[in-house]
Amino acid sequence: MNKIVVSLCAVALASVSVAPQVRAQDVSNAPVVAQGGQQGPQMSPQQQARFRAEMTQAAAFPLPQDFMPRMARTMTEIRASNIQPPDSSQLTLDQTIAQVQGIPGLAPVLSRNGFSAHDFIVGLTAFGMALAVVNPQGQLPPGMPTPSPANVALLRAHPDQVQMLMQVLGGQAQ
Repeated sequence: MNKIVVSLCAVALASVSVAPQVRAQDVSNAPVVAQGGQQGPQMSPQQQARFRAEMTQAAAFPLPQDFMPRMARTMTEIRASNIQPPDSSQLTLDQTIAQVQGIPGLAPVLSRNGFSAHDFIVGLTAFGMALAVVNPQGQLPPGMPTPSPANVALLRAHPDQVQMLMQVLGGQAQ
């Protein structure tokens, strides 16, 4: 997977890309999954609480009707700009947002596409959580909050846009 997607979105897409061994266990005690599917250390109780709180926030985040085409354009522009973000695979959503805010050249790309760093990261997380429910084999990992019904309905109403965004996130050319 493209370094931009892995680095910027590892945390944001955790609900879609959680390693199979993590899916089988309760998220509240899940190990941190690093790039390449390698397990990191277990989360501390404080990290678990923060993770649950952030996922609850993301689950309720309202995706705008044009989220998927805008995110696809944004990710395409990020790739075309050759923006190289730092590794955020071991960070919380708040830490990832702070990292994104500091990446040279990224703020104008996000702004041109109608995203703040917060909406970019939390929106991707909300998308991933809704996608986990919409997916044919889809189910959220145990302990993960249920995504907004409006977000799930948005993805179900626009499967072509979901597919397009997934192709862009996966690094496939459009």
